[in-house]
Amino acid sequence: MTSTAAMEAGSTSVERLLAAAVATMEKARYCWAMTVAEDGSVNARPMGPQKSPASEDPFGILFLTRRGSRKALEIGRTGRLSVVYQHDADDSYVTLIGRGVIIADRALLRARWQPAWNQFFPRRRR
Repeated sequence: MTSTAAMEAGSTSVERLLAAAVATMEKARYCWAMTVAEDGSVNARPMGPQKSPASEDPFGILFLTRRGSRKALEIGRTGRLSVVYQHDADDSYVTLIGRGVIIADRALLRARWQPAWNQFFPRRRR
């Protein structure tokens, strides 16, 4: 195999791997989000990821949380987040390790709001 053919075959393999990762992420209802505590330990919690529209990066994941939550504070402090998806029926999993950012965009929140979240985030009365 020539080096060009090997590179093309490798590119195809990477594309198939990324497509399989996206497929696993789409099948999993929940994932585990992991952050690093101040003492260096890892905090893990199940989260309901927001699926990105096809026009967005499939690896750009959105979660809803309170600004003062431990996970938000840890992401704000470290800028790091690891996310694990698992789909038992396929015996498949995906681990993403990267940068986490806090987005405080009310318009985005309103656009993606789901009525089921009202039980977790009741409106505060003033």
